[in-house]
Amino acid sequence: MAELKQLAKVMDQTVGDSRYERVCDKMIACFDNPELTLSGRVLADVIAQGGIGGVGLSLASEHKKALADVPYQVHSDVDFLREAEDSMARQKAVEASDTQSFEQFLNAYFKDVPMAESW
Repeated sequence: MAELKQLAKVMDQTVGDSRYERVCDKMIACFDNPELTLSGRVLADVIAQGGIGGVGLSLASEHKKALADVPYQVHSDVDFLREAEDSMARQKAVEASDTQSFEQFLNAYFKDVPMAESW
């Protein structure tokens, strides 16, 4: 975990905050306290609600409430095919407008990271 935390510090330098190091701290806390993990929280809910069925019903009810006010849309196969074609056209346009190689992009993007002088 120490190596991962060192990497997080380098990544934090590129974004100017400590978001990656905070994630590492949360992961370390989960090692010491498994009840903080998603599976630990689900297990606690299963125990509290007397089984997995109660958890499922509770989640279904929450999702129903959250989605009740969302407008429902029906999409056809044609809609998805059209979107796929449009997406590929947008991708081609972006790629055609590129002015540098991917290696040049990476070098520019990570220019301020000490360990990334060249890819």
